[in-house]
Amino acid sequence: MPSEKTARRATKRYSYNLITESSAKTYVRTAQQALSGGSQEEAQRTVRQAMSILDRAVKRGAIHANTAARRKSRLNKSLNTLAVAPPAKRRSRAKTTRKTA
Repeated sequence: MPSEKTARRATKRYSYNLITESSAKTYVRTAQQALSGGSQEEAQRTVRQAMSILDRAVKRGAIHANTAARRKSRLNKSLNTLAVAPPAKRRSRAKTTRKTA
């Protein structure tokens, strides 16, 4: 059993880490929404903010460095895809029926 002081510290650290992790998830979600629909400048700004928040979360020890690197990589990949080709409007295709013999 940990001492009372260690238990108090662990509880406090847990609450700080939870806040940091939650804000990182929120910023990543906001960046993903900006990437899916919106201007390219807005997407770049939100991705940059999300990366900064992820780096701070790693610095605090709230999330693992590899987890942050993976999330940043995925955001960057989406941003680069958006820069190359803006999303095109999808056309609905008419359904075709299969002929039976």
